[in-house]
Amino acid sequence: MEWDSIIAIAQIITGVATFIVALFLAFQLLLQHRDAQRELTLDVSEQMERFRLTIASDPSVAELWDRGRNDFDALTNQTERVQFFFLASINMTHFSLLEDFGDLMKYDTEPLLFRSLSTNPGMRKMYKESAMKHSLPSHFTEKIESVIQSIEEEVGEKGQIRDYLTAS
Repeated sequence: MEWDSIIAIAQIITGVATFIVALFLAFQLLLQHRDAQRELTLDVSEQMERFRLTIASDPSVAELWDRGRNDFDALTNQTERVQFFFLASINMTHFSLLEDFGDLMKYDTEPLLFRSLSTNPGMRKMYKESAMKHSLPSHFTEKIESVIQSIEEEVGEKGQIRDYLTAS
């Protein structure tokens, strides 16, 4: 056999081996991507659960949360307003994460956001009067402001849309 033929065969074998390695690496990247998506989903779910447990495990926090989200003006002092701001910020950050990664968790954020804000006029007022919007992604704040505007056009600043809360 001539050297040229041997070199050609070696190059073909090397090319096939390189292609197989590339396919293997692509498959590994796909698995790694799926693992990262699963981890993100679990992290967001855990954060949401901790938020709910924070409110549910302390009656004074639950009462503050309930008063603030229903009527921001019912918060009697700056300490309560700051506490409510942090709770509301956590809540909105969860919605923001769902907006960006909700498709992984099978969530449609807009109806969830609408339902939350339509029953919580205190939350809407706090959002409009605070600096929270500056800590959230701009595409998400545009959505929040649109949802708030549509709710308040229908029921006013202090109104609530509660139709979906009762069974038909």
